[in-house]
Amino acid sequence: GEECKREGEQVWNCKAASECRHLDVKRRQPAICSFDDQDPLMPIICCPPLPPAPAPQVPSPTVDSPRAPVVLLPRPNPPPPPTQATPPPSTTPPNRERFSPKVAVLREYYLPAIQEYFFVEYLQTLIGYGPQEDKAWLCGGTLISDRYVLSAAHCSSSYSGDARWARLGELDHTSDADQARPEDFEISARYDHPDYKPPAVYNDISLYKLDRGVVFSDYIKPACLHPYKELPGSKAVVTGWGRTSFVGATSDHLLEVEIPIVEGEHCKMLMGVKNSTKVPNGIDTDTMVCAGDLAGGKDTCTGDSGGPLIFEDLNADCLKFLIGVTSYGRQCALPNSPGVYTRVSHYIAWIESIVWPPAT
Repeated sequence: GEECKREGEQVWNCKAASECRHLDVKRRQPAICSFDDQDPLMPIICCPPLPPAPAPQVPSPTVDSPRAPVVLLPRPNPPPPPTQATPPPSTTPPNRERFSPKVAVLREYYLPAIQEYFFVEYLQTLIGYGPQEDKAWLCGGTLISDRYVLSAAHCSSSYSGDARWARLGELDHTSDADQARPEDFEISARYDHPDYKPPAVYNDISLYKLDRGVVFSDYIKPACLHPYKELPGSKAVVTGWGRTSFVGATSDHLLEVEIPIVEGEHCKMLMGVKNSTKVPNGIDTDTMVCAGDLAGGKDTCTGDSGGPLIFEDLNADCLKFLIGVTSYGRQCALPNSPGVYTRVSHYIAWIESIVWPPAT
């Protein structure tokens, strides 16, 4: 792959995460070069070179040991990932898309008062992969009932396997001192929308059934689904634990930011790239909604996929209306490059048929 970093004689190259097995990708969160066009959850990462194999050392023979055993030294740890990621030299046209299974350049969400958490973050869900003892939290979702989480279809599987876990009520997934009361659930069934056909991101929506019912509390509550195409305001809120820049590290803390809704025709012009594998027919405003700061600086990013785009109405019976699911974008927080979200209102009938099926 392309060179992405150089430290003395050591050259780091862009490789698929699956080809950089000597680096603990889940723990080290290396810099990202791009994403695999065929697998939106397979990052092309800045991979350090393999450490040299140590030469065996043979202790000097002694009188008591005429033939000393060979002692192999332990392999050294691989060099750490770059502290300041440098994007690889561009050898592609400037309009090449780079998929961000997308919160980026968001503000950290701390708790000056626990009541703020009740109103803002109780519906956000972490989606996990891998074995129970070593979960990798790679996507987000939104709790919509006592048994179902709504997420993105491209989150159903990743380079760490299928989506297996859902964590509710979390703020900082590395700390137990954050006033949160998280609970982990196993995902017992996944329902990708039948018209989701990757690598295109149309109908990028999925439902995950939890292995047991959720007991709602001040820390865990569901969001309401916004049932109309017409949006209730000109701004919305996104939350997540994703990277804080396209090549930055993921956040341990839940982040949030308010971003403007981008008018559909304008989004078509900005994001409807010809020959795109993600949106080959351009932006579909019936099934997608665009949002982001067109000046740059506020956006969702890698690791935020499946998370919520929310409208807040403190005067309504339901405080949080889910209007979108984080789906697609080009890098993160670039000017004139809004995020693309799956429009929830278009899928109400499909959601209800699974979550609240009619009585028979």
